[in-house]
Amino acid sequence: MTGLILKDLLILRKTLRSYLFMLIVYAGIAFTGVWSADIVGVLLVVMVVMLPMNVFAYDKQAKWDTYGLALPVGRTKTVAARYLCVLLLCLLSVGLTAILGVMLYAAGRVEEPVEFLVSCSVMGLMSVLVNAIMLPFLYKFGPERARMMFFTTFSSGRPSFSYIASRNAGSMMPSIKKSAAVFPKVFRASR
Repeated sequence: MTGLILKDLLILRKTLRSYLFMLIVYAGIAFTGVWSADIVGVLLVVMVVMLPMNVFAYDKQAKWDTYGLALPVGRTKTVAARYLCVLLLCLLSVGLTAILGVMLYAAGRVEEPVEFLVSCSVMGLMSVLVNAIMLPFLYKFGPERARMMFFTTFSSGRPSFSYIASRNAGSMMPSIKKSAAVFPKVFRASR
């Protein structure tokens, strides 16, 4: 199973490098104060949501399914390895966001560090939720159709999330409203 997780990570190494470069650029913009620090958390969520789609596309292009069936590893372990890889990427993104949040707090760009960390945790849970919904669709319909389903679902779900965020008043809601407003911009930039 560790070999399958390593395979997924090796497939993503170039993509992860480009996403890391984008993260450094967005973190630099957040350090300068041009954009809110919440954009870093939103960017990491978008990255983690897009990575499994890329893995499935590369696997389809390389005809991995045919090769994977010849291995002594069953389908159940192959699927479990993919879910574990996605979970590890989600945990890594939340940890990286927390580290960047501490750095932004030290630089004076984050006023409420607890609120930022809670917001990043919510973003991490959102990425786990979106991946939990998308992975079965990726297995069932393939990367092209599942990607279109994701775009349709996301574009129809965002207005309702914004409405809920605008109706509720709380200490954490301004941060979530900013994240909900920034999420589509970062999503478009990552494609």
